[in-house]
Amino acid sequence: MSKLSAEKEIVKLEKKLRKIQNEEIISELRASDVQKLNQHILTLAKQQQDIVTAKANDEELELLLDRKKELEAPYNESLKINKLKARFISLLLKEKE
Repeated sequence: MSKLSAEKEIVKLEKKLRKIQNEEIISELRASDVQKLNQHILTLAKQQQDIVTAKANDEELELLLDRKKELEAPYNESLKINKLKARFISLLLKEKE
């Protein structure tokens, strides 16, 4: 990634972060040295894993996802059948040309 495109991406990400985080966090990160930034990355990785684990262990979410799959099943099956029919018809059309 070129330095110019990295700078553009930094500005873009900073703008997004300002909308969802406070200015103090951005200032702290900008003032951090390389070691401190690496510590932030490690902390974020740990937080990310904790979030993924919590999501995987959320029983209510799991029940809702199972219910969603159950409700979507007839639609998905119909879409699958239509896709098969469309492919079959297109092959028949090629065969008849």
